[in-house]
Amino acid sequence: MVMVMSATVVDALRDVLRGGNDIHRCAAAQALGRIGDAAARDALIEALRDEDVDVRVDAAEALGRLGDAAAVPALGESLVGDPAGDVKANAIAALARLGATEAAPVLRRLVRGRDEGIVWDEADFLEDGWDDWLDLQIAAITALGALGVAEAVPDIVAAIDDEEGQDLSEAALGALASLGETGIAALAALHARGDERLRRRCPRALRDVSSPIARSLLGRALADPTPEVRRVAVRTLAARDPGAVALGPLFDDQDAGVRAEVVRACGAHHRACLLARLDDDADAVQAAALEVLATLPPATIDDALLRRVRVKLFGPSVAVAEAATAALAALDPAAALADLAEQLGDRTCPIAVRRAAARALAKIGGGVAPLLMGVLGDDDRRLRVEALVGLARLAQSNATETTDATLAREALLGALAGELVPAPEPDEAPAVEPDTTPSAAKDEQAEDDPAKDEQAEDDQAEDETPPWPTSTLAAITGGDIPPPSAEAEPEIALDEADFEFLALARRMPRKRRVAPEAMIAAHEDVPRVAARVLGDVAGDDVALALARMLASGDKELRRIATDSLARVAAASKALPDEAIATLIAIAQDRDRDQRLAAARALGHAGGAEVPAAVERLAADSDPFVRAEALRALARLGAVGAVVEAALDDREPGVRLAAAQALARGGGPDTVARLVDFAFAHDGHHRREAARLLAGIDRDAAGALFLAVLADPKRLVAWHMAIEALEELYRAPPEATPPAPTQSRISA
Repeated sequence: MVMVMSATVVDALRDVLRGGNDIHRCAAAQALGRIGDAAARDALIEALRDEDVDVRVDAAEALGRLGDAAAVPALGESLVGDPAGDVKANAIAALARLGATEAAPVLRRLVRGRDEGIVWDEADFLEDGWDDWLDLQIAAITALGALGVAEAVPDIVAAIDDEEGQDLSEAALGALASLGETGIAALAALHARGDERLRRRCPRALRDVSSPIARSLLGRALADPTPEVRRVAVRTLAARDPGAVALGPLFDDQDAGVRAEVVRACGAHHRACLLARLDDDADAVQAAALEVLATLPPATIDDALLRRVRVKLFGPSVAVAEAATAALAALDPAAALADLAEQLGDRTCPIAVRRAAARALAKIGGGVAPLLMGVLGDDDRRLRVEALVGLARLAQSNATETTDATLAREALLGALAGELVPAPEPDEAPAVEPDTTPSAAKDEQAEDDPAKDEQAEDDQAEDETPPWPTSTLAAITGGDIPPPSAEAEPEIALDEADFEFLALARRMPRKRRVAPEAMIAAHEDVPRVAARVLGDVAGDDVALALARMLASGDKELRRIATDSLARVAAASKALPDEAIATLIAIAQDRDRDQRLAAARALGHAGGAEVPAAVERLAADSDPFVRAEALRALARLGAVGAVVEAALDDREPGVRLAAAQALARGGGPDTVARLVDFAFAHDGHHRREAARLLAGIDRDAAGALFLAVLADPKRLVAWHMAIEALEELYRAPPEATPPAPTQSRISA
């Protein structure tokens, strides 16, 4: 039945391609190409001579997708005889995809220039001012590389050398690299010319090429005088052969960037060179070496090397100390525990190193939960967050040591409740109330108070005697010219209009400084971050603790807790009754984010009262909430009249969510309803509806779309039906591989 319906669809689309209007012919050509049925070949070849240029463009692309060698002669004729540049470009791509090496003579002519033996649209060139040949030259070079036409190497090199031509280096160098020894030899010659751009791009083009000439070129690039060229060569060679002997000298390169590059690219394959870089003069290279060292098997690391790494924990470089922290934790966790604990608790230690210690301790485990708990009240927010994330990781662990997991879980719940970092008592506040005016506001006040500025200037004038001479002439003559008399200064009087302008100037917006990181008190920040990370920790105790936070006076904490509760519900597929009741109540909150998270959580919660609460959210004023509620109803298996009605929602996202819900849990009329939906709202969702239908009953949906194509009264809907059929029956990419051909092209 599937094959019969597919053939019927192809027949119907061929009829449209041969007799429909231009819009429908274009859509039919595209659909036939993507469906990939060989029976469409002849109709598409005919379409290469269509009067409409867009149909010819789509037909050429579709023939390339079919993979049928019989189309090569017709595509060759279009390449030579069709005046439209877009048709020629698609013909070139199709010929390359079909492996049509006989197209090489025409392609070489296109590389060389705007050949007079090829038809061009001169009127279009004069009207638009753009020469299609420029695009076709690049397309031809790419195609010649894909076809492996080594005879084209001189043409490509000449195009690169054309001083009046366009920059072809990216496409041309890649093509040359795929043209065997001849192309690689040309690459080597280009590399030897001394142009830095070519010296940099030539090695990159050889990433997947291995030959004596390629190795020789990479060897020259590794010794290039420009560091960036050497770095490109390192990346290229290391990607193919990280253990290559030629990479060894680069570990001693004079440029620190090159040394760091080679260390990261292949340090694990050059152990002696890697260890030598642990004492490099550049901190960045040492850090790179430590990063690579951390990836090596711990069994290959001896005590002497561990001592060298440990020394770097306490060195002057923050980057090196940070990398050493991670390396030591990975290579010898037990021995690293004491040092990392010391780093974490040392407030004089750089914050980046303390953060690295927190991350490392969380990975090590084994009684580290109290250490992480000890920094939850630290002044640095980044460290607090790192510690809470580490506790969450411990709480999720399934390690044999359960003490850490239990302590971490209790710590997170205590942090959420504000027990670990409580708010300061009122009597702890300073006797003098501090100035809480933001710095930006202070700046604005200072700028907006001209009286204070004038007073400050008067005070300065009284305290400081201006140095004389005060003019260039006085400086030349030695300062004998007396200062101008104050009596000579005319008095400036401001009228009412001037004062109005001054008042307006004071109202002009000022630039405000924004702190790079929010300064949040620990007692406010810790519960919020704890609420965030608890969303990844399963359990009824976590769900209940988060649900209690929904009554918090902290609006931000409520939002985070609701979102985390939704994640807990999605992971566990159930929630305690108390949490469900709280979510149903919060679903009526004025805050849209609260309602959105509540809808998401209730969709996983279950319970007899949940569907009715979610249906109320499906009528919410916010489209995001409505869409989430529809997805929740689908998960709950409560697809009914509310979902059906949402197919006509004013918001596209809500309509699509309703269609997805209907496809997931609709009744026996789902196919017909989704087909109608494909045509509704001017066919806005035709492709999405067809993809949903493909997973339900493709042939039943295909028959309904074909019925539209057979009805001349529904001509307006034909384009939607064609695209829907394309989505229903399109072939997967692997079903249409390129096919070699032995046909001939005449130019």
